[in-house]
Amino acid sequence: MLDKPVGDNYTRMVTEGKILADPLTRGVRPAGKSIAVFDDSVERDLQPDMYFPAAPTPTEEKKYRRDYEPGKMNVHWGMVDLERETDPKDIIHGIKSLTGENAEKTMKAQERVGVEAYMDECAEQVYASTKREPLGKAYIRGHELPEVTKATSFKGFGFKPPDSEFNAKESIFPVDVAREETPAVQERYRLTHNDYRCGEMISRDYEWPEETENSYFRFGKTEKAKLPAGEGAKQALIWNPANEKTRIVGLRAEAAREVLNEPLGETKNLMQGPLPVPEGFVFGVKSGTVKASSTDNITAADCIHYNASNEKEILPDADLGKCMKRGKRNVTEELRHFGRPSIRTDIPKPKVRSVADIQNYGDEVGCDSLLHPQRFESMGVTDEQFLQRRSKEELRSIVQLVLPTKYAPDKESKNILFEKLWPEAVAVYGDEEELASLDSFFYVFTQLVVKPRMKKETSMA
Repeated sequence: MLDKPVGDNYTRMVTEGKILADPLTRGVRPAGKSIAVFDDSVERDLQPDMYFPAAPTPTEEKKYRRDYEPGKMNVHWGMVDLERETDPKDIIHGIKSLTGENAEKTMKAQERVGVEAYMDECAEQVYASTKREPLGKAYIRGHELPEVTKATSFKGFGFKPPDSEFNAKESIFPVDVAREETPAVQERYRLTHNDYRCGEMISRDYEWPEETENSYFRFGKTEKAKLPAGEGAKQALIWNPANEKTRIVGLRAEAAREVLNEPLGETKNLMQGPLPVPEGFVFGVKSGTVKASSTDNITAADCIHYNASNEKEILPDADLGKCMKRGKRNVTEELRHFGRPSIRTDIPKPKVRSVADIQNYGDEVGCDSLLHPQRFESMGVTDEQFLQRRSKEELRSIVQLVLPTKYAPDKESKNILFEKLWPEAVAVYGDEEELASLDSFFYVFTQLVVKPRMKKETSMA
């Protein structure tokens, strides 16, 4: 019986005859690395939980870890090992109290009946809170109302207004009523709402002294010494009067002041000392010192006031803005632009447009429509649809939905009002077609119904 070979997998398989060694390459090991774990295979690597199981988790630590077993619900570790129902509806939170200490007995602990309740009530009468807030009654403030108000026939305080067609909403928020602009009303709104008109100065109603009514009155304190007219302003403007005494300061302090301070109308002292040039020295070359035929004899005045001998001298260069290298010029005679335009009007629009297609084919709105959208554009209704002429029945179906109930409460009254206004809406266009638009109908509706009613309500008010 042969002993079990010792080594790696390659040596073991050669010894067992599973690999036929070539006589020519005997002694030459194949490329790669051969492991020494004989039981390692693809099957064992794909199923490690069966062939190489991990050590089990201790029982006292198992409840603190999550279980990833399919179909198993993970619960809080505090609920593990508790004798409770698995249904969450049956779980009651809190601490279990002792038997007999329930809510009913706790509420009845202070309950009094019979003589005991009467004695307790008499003892409570001395407290102000019991007199002011009796149990089961309203708050008592000590007001004594007349006997008339205690009778059952008493209808209440105030004056009952006569019956009116206006409700509380129209009384608080009146519609189509001209605002009262009397001075008393304006003053009341200024006091309550700080409602000032455009350009109106805010008035705080200060009560100024009588001295302020003088046109020459000025706030502030005046000097005790009486100066001649204009002398005060003169002294304020002239900081170094002629009669001021001369002050003598140290030479070092005066030199430091001249160096550190920036003199008025002169360059800043850079503390580098004077330049090593004689007085009156000017840098540069003086003009007019060369020959008359030379171009260096041109002065700055000649450059500014240039007098051309012919028109060709003042024209721009011939190569200005052009490429002078042959073979690299891209100038064309035709009017065209390079690149791809942002709005593709040069290609046809696809019949079925993709949701991911963000290309503009020239059929979208411009910046004006984005900055100033139409009134009902968010609802999918454009202004052109209000101007579109429609048949009588089509317009009737639309008007019955949008006509205010204030002018026509039911469907029958809406039909009567529509039949009355239809000829006027058609006559707006001045042709023989029996068609009208929403815009023309509401124009006639405003002129013949809304404005007369507003005028009537305003005159009654």
